[in-house]
Amino acid sequence: MKLRYVNLMPITMKLLMLLPNFILIAISGFNISNEVSSEGANNLAVIVLHTSVLLMCTVFVALIIKSMFQVVEIEENILEAQ
Repeated sequence: MKLRYVNLMPITMKLLMLLPNFILIAISGFNISNEVSSEGANNLAVIVLHTSVLLMCTVFVALIIKSMFQVVEIEENILEAQ
């Protein structure tokens, strides 16, 4: 399977779309670590909120990176039963 880059301009725009996602991942990860490491009463709603933000941003980053490539050619080796 061969992959090919798409045009340069949309790639730069997609890379710029990654920045807010990485910032949100860093903020939610920092807040989760503060909640877990605190010795007081942990608020479950805050942990669930930041975990869902972390998961959504990770999915968005994966989709953006996946959209940067396109499949050009697929080779399939099929052995027929004789």
